[in-house]
Amino acid sequence: MDEHLHQPSPHADVDTEFFGRGNHLYHNYHTGLNGRPCDVNGIFLPPGTPPPPPENLATDDWMPFRNHTEFEMAEFLYKHNQMPAGQIDWLLDLWASTLAKHNDNPPFADHHDLYHVIDSSPFGDVPWQRFAVTYDGKRLADEDKPWMDGKYEVWFRDPREVVHNMLANSTYANKIDYCPYREYSTEGDKRQ
Repeated sequence: MDEHLHQPSPHADVDTEFFGRGNHLYHNYHTGLNGRPCDVNGIFLPPGTPPPPPENLATDDWMPFRNHTEFEMAEFLYKHNQMPAGQIDWLLDLWASTLAKHNDNPPFADHHDLYHVIDSSPFGDVPWQRFAVTYDGKRLADEDKPWMDGKYEVWFRDPREVVHNMLANSTYANKIDYCPYREYSTEGDKRQ
């Protein structure tokens, strides 16, 4: 039987919880960083308070995709297959050639169109940002390294906003440990 046994730790700010069969593994939790649910204003909720209901979306709403097929195609090419841009263009051109006699088009014109639709998704949308870096350290007189003269762009999305959107995604509702912990084995107290 899996039992969760909270025990006080020798450290004042750490709780311990054994888990799994035979209590061979345990987690150490920080007592103050407990993942306790709160409302949008940071006010703690009473234990057992259900989360707010998700926004009602129509079952046929594939926004920003026009339909289910377009969504599935994007998910396959971009996520599952991770097809290179040139191969996406080749596949879509081939597909377009079979649809020409029907005066129809494939779901996307090319890889640019596919990427644009994916990036225009309002769900979890965190805009890309960038900054440039250059080397401004000391140089030795005989040092001539090309990278020292280069200007490099760094592209990123705000990690705080990315995590915010992940936590708001109902897909992960029961798959996240909101309380940070360290996991150890009772055999030698080795960190896992």
